[in-house]
Amino acid sequence: SFLRMGIAGRAGPGSRGGSIADGSAKPGIRGVIVAGREIPFCHAGAAVASPAAHRQPGARSPYVDMHTTRSRIGAALDDDSHEFGNFFITRMLGLEISYPDERCLISFPVEAVFHNPQGSYHGGMLATVMDIAVGHLIRHATGAAGLTLEMKTQFLRPLTVGPALCEGRFLRRGRTVGFMEAQVNDGAGRPVAHATSTWRLRTADRP
Repeated sequence: SFLRMGIAGRAGPGSRGGSIADGSAKPGIRGVIVAGREIPFCHAGAAVASPAAHRQPGARSPYVDMHTTRSRIGAALDDDSHEFGNFFITRMLGLEISYPDERCLISFPVEAVFHNPQGSYHGGMLATVMDIAVGHLIRHATGAAGLTLEMKTQFLRPLTVGPALCEGRFLRRGRTVGFMEAQVNDGAGRPVAHATSTWRLRTADRP
């Protein structure tokens, strides 16, 4: 049988036992019905087809590994650390952060669970990674957290191939203001997103 989905992944009237959103659907349910289309799914780590792929003829179907996703988010929640380089968002997105040559490099997987409905990595997630890159660089270089004053983001192409690499660097570093730049390249080395931002710089003796 198929589970009929309502708004935000909630089961509709007469559905059987749970939803794809919270993973509570019973093993006997084979999938969901979205916009009149049957979309199958499996449990215990099997792949789940993206509804967007079924709406767009000829599109490649991204898959969500539900077991890996639950494990990643569960591990991110279990660790209560909240510090530079290790807080919930960095753990959830799988960010690996390093600081070579006055830069901040962040390597991260391109996982379907963070795709938008068009089947590519969500732009808001990309902006978050670039913000983290320059913010962490400022903390690493100055010893104090900076404050974002403004940020402009350009999306150059969809991000579908990983692992991706984000580089954050100083364009110009003043006494109280830093002009920053970040760029994300996909797994093939192609630029997919670029951002410039202005930050207020602080030091331990000048909050």
